[in-house]
Amino acid sequence: FLRVNGDQINDTTKMNHRFTFLLIITNLISLIVTIVSIVCVWKFGFWKPFDDSTEEPGGQFRRLQNECCSCTYNLEGKQGALITTDCQFRDYAYAIDIFLSCGSERFNDRLRLHTFKRHSRGHRKVFNDQLLTFRQGRLWFDAYTTPRCIQVRNNGNLHLVSSSASSCTEIEFVPTTTTDGYFIKDTSTDLCVRLGSDATCDSDRSTGGEECRGIDHRYLSLGMGSCEEEALIFRFETEAQDCSNNANELPSSRCFNE
Repeated sequence: FLRVNGDQINDTTKMNHRFTFLLIITNLISLIVTIVSIVCVWKFGFWKPFDDSTEEPGGQFRRLQNECCSCTYNLEGKQGALITTDCQFRDYAYAIDIFLSCGSERFNDRLRLHTFKRHSRGHRKVFNDQLLTFRQGRLWFDAYTTPRCIQVRNNGNLHLVSSSASSCTEIEFVPTTTTDGYFIKDTSTDLCVRLGSDATCDSDRSTGGEECRGIDHRYLSLGMGSCEEEALIFRFETEAQDCSNNANELPSSRCFNE
């Protein structure tokens, strides 16, 4: 009886040892796979540690591209002013803008940032010279008899062309995770819209115009640069605001798509 019982104990012990050994091997393999995955992800840049307290404006581009590499964003047909609050004048955001407006537009001049125009008309429409449509990968000013789309020149300046869409620059909107905005990227160069090389948020200038009982129209130059460090964040704004000082601003109907 003791011998039989002892054999059973030995068999049970051996089985326990085998199970323990297999468990150790399984855990070791799992650990190795985890370590290899972490090293690969770190080395090839699919993830990087992020500290939003030290990140430069626009510097989240690479992180966002990595985090959202499998996402798709369909803004086809989206229309409105493309505004940024990365720079502000008083409580005004800036919008991508054609030089002059309301029938006096100079379509051959380079585009710029201009304070996002306000008015008191009930329709709340965006001014034609700030109204953009994203269509088939291009940005169009559609409110005119001859629609014009944005072309990025070799010197980084943004201009308008009225020929076929093939002459326009193909644009990609790269989403951010911290705001509801986007970086605007030229797909052919991987550069993004930023302030002009000679501009800072404090270098705004007066256009000579004004609105809302004496508030200056201000502008800043635009250019292209690194998406990782210099890109401005834009969002579509579909309605213009009324004057914040209770002024009654009633621009001509020529200023709008009416």
